[in-house]
Amino acid sequence: MVKEKGSSKDAADKVLLRKAVLALGWAGGAAVPDQLGPLLEHPDPEVRLDVAIGLGLTRSEEAAAFLRNRFAEETVAKVRNQIGRQLRFIEEAAADAKRPAPRPSSVNKLAS
Repeated sequence: MVKEKGSSKDAADKVLLRKAVLALGWAGGAAVPDQLGPLLEHPDPEVRLDVAIGLGLTRSEEAAAFLRNRFAEETVAKVRNQIGRQLRFIEEAAADAKRPAPRPSSVNKLAS
């Protein structure tokens, strides 16, 4: 679906494409960044905006690489802002994953 509709100029196809990239982002998976990343070059800024969100939803380093590459050349302010926002979300998720798990609190021990 993403490949077929990615180059279409039809307005209905663009709506479907935008919904599909968000759905793929939510679904996640190792292949998603490679499927969505090239669409950051789409001529329609609304599609690029949704692609940035879809990539951010994956919280993967592969997605971050696509977003970083596009950030430098994106000229549409709202798309550039969304790319920056999604990069921050990915970086925060990576930092959270590296933090040690919290130890059980003493309150829980007293309740037992």
